[in-house]
This record gives sequence, structure tokens and C-alpha cells, in this order.
Amino acid sequence: MDRILSIDKKAPPLTVLLVQQGDGMPGQGAGSYMADYFHDDRLRQDNARDERPEEWRERFEAAAEDVYNFPDWGQIYQRIYGRDYQAAREVLDRRRAQEGSENDGLPSGRHGEGPNHRALRLWVKDNPNQLFRGLKNVRAETEVELLSADRVDVVVYADKRTIAIEVKSCDSNDNDLQRGIYQCVKYHAVLRAMDARTDAPVQPVLVTETDLPGYLSDLARRLKIKHIKVDLNRTP
Repeated sequence: MDRILSIDKKAPPLTVLLVQQGDGMPGQGAGSYMADYFHDDRLRQDNARDERPEEWRERFEAAAEDVYNFPDWGQIYQRIYGRDYQAAREVLDRRRAQEGSENDGLPSGRHGEGPNHRALRLWVKDNPNQLFRGLKNVRAETEVELLSADRVDVVVYADKRTIAIEVKSCDSNDNDLQRGIYQCVKYHAVLRAMDARTDAPVQPVLVTETDLPGYLSDLARRLKIKHIKVDLNRTP
């Protein structure tokens, strides 16, 4: 904020947008900036936030509104960072467009697992024989952690092969589906390296609740990733 004010002394206090979880208001550290902005030294006092919470909130909300309405953030950004604000926004927008839409419990990035992903994962774990006919001595495990620290949704162990399965539910967008294909490539390589048997091949499989777009179907075929679509009622 000091750097911003060195460029434009009239800039509203951006620090008010950093609020505390309990009451949704900024901490006392924003007081000096609000005091200068509103020409009110009472806001600078150490106990201003606790002793005058209504006034603190009123000033904070007014400052936040000014922050959102301030027209010159782009110019300030460019002077501070030396690059075009709009170009930076476009880069950020492209990165956001590449993000998936499904909460699938990945250990990094998004957190947690959505109910549709969990339901499909558990259905696949409980029904490997419906997806792969003729398997004998089948044992299926879910959320199998590999030595690479990757976590496979389902691994099916059978007499003559090991099947590594990544699932993508109806919540998945094309970015999720594409990522699923490349996850299968990784699982295949790591499981092969972990398995000392030479007569039990590893088969990577992507199970989805939606069709793959044409370009992703081509990608899966090229990378030798088997794709199985399961209908929403869990019937393959």
C-alpha cells in the first residue's frame, strides 16, 4: 500500500480487502491507511476497531466500495510491476480457463472430493467384473497411493493383469477429462515400474460418465488409454 501511495496519494486503501474471518472486517493494521484516507485520526488509535466497531465497519465498507470503483488500478499496476495490466489479466483468465470443474480429491490444487466423483469411484471399486468381463481372482482397492505419491482412484488386481483406473464423473469438464488421460499415462508407467512380475501387464483405463470429445478420444487412442463410459445410473 505504501508503494501504491507513492504513485497516487489519492488511491483508496487496498488493504481493507484483507479481512478477518470472525467478523469480516480488516484488522487494526488497516487503521492508519483509513485514517489518512478519511482524514480521521481516531481510526489510527490502537483500540479503534474494538471500541468503535460500528464506525469501523462503516468506514471499511466505504473504503472497500471506493477500492472497487477506483478507475486507475491498471495504471498503478503497470508502474509498479512494469507490465501491462490488461495483458496480465488475460494471462490469468487463460490459466483459469484451463482449470477443471470437478472436485476429485487430488492431493494438490483443488481440495476435497465431490459426491458424484466419490459415488463413481466407489461404484467402480465394487463392480470391476461389470467393466471387465472374465476376470479371475479379482481384488479391487480404491485411492491406492503409488511410490510416486500419486493416488489412483481404483486399482484392480487380477491373475493376469493389473488395471489402473481414473474416474471422471458427470461434473468433469473437458480439462478434467484431458487431465484424466494423462493421469492414466502416469499410473501405467509407475505401476509397471513397481510390479516385479513380467507376465502381468498393467492396463490404464479412464472411466467417465460422459462421452469424450473427438479430440480427446483420438488422444486416448494414441496413448493407448482404454475409455469406458458408464451411464449416470452406473450401468456400463
